[in-house]
Amino acid sequence: MEIEKAPRGRPRRLDKDKMLEIASNLFWQQGFEATSISELVTAMGITPPSLYAAFSSKEELYLAAIDRYSASYGRQMLSGLALHSCAYEAIRTVLYECVDVFIGDDHPSGCMISTGLVESSSAQNALARKLANMRVQTIKIIADKLKACEVQFIEGTDLYGLASFFGATIQGMSIQARDVNSPTDLYKIADHSLSVLQACRRF
Repeated sequence: MEIEKAPRGRPRRLDKDKMLEIASNLFWQQGFEATSISELVTAMGITPPSLYAAFSSKEELYLAAIDRYSASYGRQMLSGLALHSCAYEAIRTVLYECVDVFIGDDHPSGCMISTGLVESSSAQNALARKLANMRVQTIKIIADKLKACEVQFIEGTDLYGLASFFGATIQGMSIQARDVNSPTDLYKIADHSLSVLQACRRF
């Protein structure tokens, strides 16, 4: 019986983008601490040395996954802020985009950043702080939009407090998406929260 010879030349190059996509979905679904190296390499179809060669550590892989999420889904969710000069329409678009992301069919439900490492061991303090800072940054971006539209609001409106309210709404919707995964329920939450903004509008 003839033995099949291995192909000559360089070994097949690992597709880091595909590896990162697989890892991102695992982290998104299970969280950082619940996702093991064994699960990651099995899903990727690689060995632990290959993972470490490509990403240095599980922590660095997670950070890369977070950056990937932020550059794609995170940008999608906040796209409405640049699309509308009307604060109400801008925030409405943000909330509706969040619903679309949170219940998308091609990835886990919820938000990777909103719920990521909210509770974690002290060993993951650096990663937890990064995610907390990203959540705070999202609130600041929303607040900057509201500030740019300040003339649209009743004088004395606490715009940063309003932005914080919408940040909390987004986090709550993310959890609700995991628990119920109902777009109708999430749109209702978005619409009810918009009534708070509506009450503060001058026009």
